Amino acid sequence: MRTKIMCLFIVSIFFAAGSLFAQTTQELRIGSFNSGNLGPGQEIWYSVTTTQAGILTVETISNFDTYLEAYDAQRNFIKDDDDSGEGLNARIEILASANTTYHFLLRGYSDHHTGPFRIFAAIEPMPVLTELRIGAFRTGFIEADESYWFSVRASENGLLLVETTGDTDTYLELYNENFVLLATDDDGGEDLNARIEIPVRAGATFYYKLRAYGSHSGPYRIIASSRPFPTPTPMTLRNIHSGTIFEGDSWYSVRTTQRGYLIVSAVCATGYSNFILDVYSESYELMDDDGRGHNALKIIPVEANRTYIIRLKGYSNWDNGPYYIFALQEQHPPAMGNIPGGNTIAQSGLLRNE
Repeated sequence: MRTKIMCLFIVSIFFAAGSLFAQTTQELRIGSFNSGNLGPGQEIWYSVTTTQAGILTVETISNFDTYLEAYDAQRNFIKDDDDSGEGLNARIEILASANTTYHFLLRGYSDHHTGPFRIFAAIEPMPVLTELRIGAFRTGFIEADESYWFSVRASENGLLLVETTGDTDTYLELYNENFVLLATDDDGGEDLNARIEIPVRAGATFYYKLRAYGSHSGPYRIIASSRPFPTPTPMTLRNIHSGTIFEGDSWYSVRTTQRGYLIVSAVCATGYSNFILDVYSESYELMDDDGRGHNALKIIPVEANRTYIIRLKGYSNWDNGPYYIFALQEQHPPAMGNIPGGNTIAQSGLLRNE
């Protein structure tokens, strides 16, 4: 009898847990709305299943500041959004495959952003691509709820730059030939213009999605250009190097001595600018996602006797000025608190001035 009661108890817990899990994710059908009331600190999961490939849009309608995150079927993060919708509402667009389930997490921007809301999902066919040739430009007028797609084919090995000019606040998203998101930018160009520059190989094709930021609208001009790979400045391991960024970037190379982990850190000398660090292989393949902040940091696994390329740039057009940068190697990934940087960079016994 005791065994039977225990089995019934376990089965009850199993079904209760299954019911609870089912309640944590709500189905959001394409072309329909779900309504709800978001409480302080509450998070609500939604699942959206597509029937066709295209641009999947999930958006909220409310009187408070909402925040959305998008994930694939395995709950791998895709992108997030705060205020791309109407007012302070969140709006996410992703390139979706047919017959695939995506997950969206809804919450208030902070605990005091609460109240009733509606959330809906819609899908449009795959975008029409306009060719944008290297050295050429396209012009037009973009409304707040519109977006335009451009395809750019790299004509040479080097750095491919696509940017907008004008008075309209623009936003760019960069995708590869498989429509995998590679980069986004808001104000990396002049004033409120968008700007994305990446290392490319000749013959590669990239897709750019252009839209106005938030509720902005107006005329736009989008330009594609390229330049050869720069000659990087050699860095010596454990030496502090210094420089200054003014609306551009700085390139370095470092040679590893052993297999392990390469640690690269850049520190803003004034403490007022945000920098981005990118680390590439010798063939200019990006090693990982960018690290940014007043003290940009990278920790990446490396092989012995290999050359790695380092790119340091400002997060936006306004982030520039003097900096310190250094690289060192360790056999094992160090604890974050043991990495020299910030105000202690010059006093660290692990480093030497150049």
